[in-house]
Amino acid sequence: MKDPQKRYEINRKVKAVLTRHAVDLTKLQYSTAGEVVYLFGDLKKDPQGDLTAPEVEYLVKEIAAIPEVRDLSFEINNWSLLYEPGFLTIKKRR
Repeated sequence: MKDPQKRYEINRKVKAVLTRHAVDLTKLQYSTAGEVVYLFGDLKKDPQGDLTAPEVEYLVKEIAAIPEVRDLSFEINNWSLLYEPGFLTIKKRR
């Protein structure tokens, strides 16, 4: 059974993390299905600029630490991200 309130709460928390890290939300979309957070688009700083690998790592770990989140899925154009609980690979794409 899907819980729209839980989905809303997870999305609110994800947006708070992205905003705290100054992510350009016009270039990145996010969604939640069940306990999985999906991020797709470009991971850039607002108003312009790139995030560093340590900033991306911290951002991903902060989203993964949201209690209701069980998994993350990425389709990011400018970063290659592979996440499994306890394991994260980050590589900048050209």
